[in-house]
Amino acid sequence: MKQQKVLNGRVFDPDILTKFGIANLVDAVIIQGWNHLLESPVPYLHEPEVREFFYKMELLEGGGIKTIVKNVEIHLDKETLGIILGVPVVGIRTIEGCKPTGDFSKLATKLGNAKRAGLPKKFLKGEYQLMFEFINKVMVPWTEKRTVASAFDLFLMEKLDELEEINLPTTMKEVLFLGRTEIESKAK
Repeated sequence: MKQQKVLNGRVFDPDILTKFGIANLVDAVIIQGWNHLLESPVPYLHEPEVREFFYKMELLEGGGIKTIVKNVEIHLDKETLGIILGVPVVGIRTIEGCKPTGDFSKLATKLGNAKRAGLPKKFLKGEYQLMFEFINKVMVPWTEKRTVASAFDLFLMEKLDELEEINLPTTMKEVLFLGRTEIESKAK
């Protein structure tokens, strides 16, 4: 982890936000209170410090995070993380073991008869391809290139589509500590 390249947060080109078909995603993001996640990122990232932050991070009882960066101990709880990210700390409390409904899986695919996980992005309808990209490049960015929607991705897409509030700090923390493999195995 100390040597791993840090993935800078990615955003959509602001010009795309007015294009046909993106309205559902923009509405979902606005209802979540995440408007600023569609704006340009800070241009400079302190990669060594970010690597150190993640490398030394520990999960505390009660759900907090403790880490040390440049010999400074940092304690974060979901409320503090929500303030830092500028997002509300309300909504779905856990993503562990969550999976989409069969109806949503059918709705989101061009084929109409989808399985609940392992769905290639190219089989998703256009608006759901955008949601998939938003989840994987803005909400919880992964370092690897992803082209297959997991049960985890479909679950978050369904909640965004239903305009249900998602607790972003909790989601990020669970993804960080559980990891994609564990989240996906519990959702099957």
